[in-house]
Amino acid sequence: MTSTISAVHDVVGIGIGPSNLSAAALLDGIPDISAVFFERSDTFAWHPGLMFRDALLQTSFLKDLVTFADPTNPHSFINFLHATRRLHQFINADFERVTRSEFSEYMAWVASRLPDLRFGREVRELRLQNDMFVARIDPNVEVCSRHVIVGVGRRPHVPSCATAHLGHTVFHAGAFLHRVPPIPRGAVTIVGGGQSAAEIFLHFIRNAGELTAITWVTRRDNFAPLDETPFTNDYFTPLYARYFFDLDLERRLALIAAQKLASDGISPSTLKEIYQEIYRAKYVEKRGLVLNLFVEHELVALDRTGRGWEATIADARSGARRPVRSDLVVLATGYDNGLPPALDGLRHLLEFEGDMPRLRSDFSAAWRVPSRNRLYLQNAGRRSHGIADPNLSLLAWRSATIVNSLVGYERFLLPQTEELIHRVPAGLHAVTHSPVHQPLEQIA
Repeated sequence: MTSTISAVHDVVGIGIGPSNLSAAALLDGIPDISAVFFERSDTFAWHPGLMFRDALLQTSFLKDLVTFADPTNPHSFINFLHATRRLHQFINADFERVTRSEFSEYMAWVASRLPDLRFGREVRELRLQNDMFVARIDPNVEVCSRHVIVGVGRRPHVPSCATAHLGHTVFHAGAFLHRVPPIPRGAVTIVGGGQSAAEIFLHFIRNAGELTAITWVTRRDNFAPLDETPFTNDYFTPLYARYFFDLDLERRLALIAAQKLASDGISPSTLKEIYQEIYRAKYVEKRGLVLNLFVEHELVALDRTGRGWEATIADARSGARRPVRSDLVVLATGYDNGLPPALDGLRHLLEFEGDMPRLRSDFSAAWRVPSRNRLYLQNAGRRSHGIADPNLSLLAWRSATIVNSLVGYERFLLPQTEELIHRVPAGLHAVTHSPVHQPLEQIA
């Protein structure tokens, strides 16, 4: 079947999660840029499998899709509150944190207002042809663009011993609310030491149903809190991201490991709730529910036993193993970066740093050969730009950096002033912007 070229754009977006929704919202105010974004899902959704009713954002609501790039932008969270006639009530409620469900509602509201989003349409293949990207959307529809922004999110990480057993009773935390039975029975094991694992443990202990045991296993040396103190939050600023980018790879990797709890710890309020629930279950209500919490342990094997599972966990220090009988195993084991299959045809053209393309300062992938076309990768710069990259904190700044690069001038005013902590090299210069059609090899 012959493919039909349906349109030519300045930029095509692949995926419509928070990252590309932010980029689309900022591009919405630039009439001379033609953009279109494609998403295979039928509607906007943000981690629906973990959308607990009382789950809170771990960052300020001001770190929304646009505010840190353009505080007057109509797609801000504040304008969402105003447009939905709840701004005064929101202020009076004096929330310390916004619920994830309300923030998800805000992002869906933004998605409903943007005319260049196409849901239910998947980019199946991307190739370079005659100085243009060609995106195959359907078997017989192709869209051309000069540049592409990829924002498809990360893949669930599943321990190798569990991969073959994924199903209704062994699953990743990202699918939790879609898979967990209404009335849980028997024994459940939760693997992982971050916020998702903590929220799932809290859900089970509060909704025990017919559970007999809850086991929580983490490789960490404790159920550790998120470090959200002011000086640590300086890691989530544009100037720190630029400082980080200029470091050598060995130093960057060392800092990522050292800063783990700045981005992947458990909210202190959640830890307090968990401890209180354990206390009530054990000392006040004196339930028969068995609670086992293991630190410095790792899931090393998972075997079927009748209708249930035997999860084998190993002590990180001694290597000693112990079996844990489970009817349900939830893997809150995080996410991996990776290129979507649609980009397989471009891999040989890209420079790699480890298992991911090397990113330039403007979040475009570095080509092995000269090219005028830019392939921007959202949520793929943890190694290049620091721990803030997978988080909401620098979402608007990253999108503004990409848009400024696209248009070739500083459409959005980005921070250039010195921060409170003097770690930025004295010779750091302001970011400059090259015209859209300047060869990539000429920019940093």
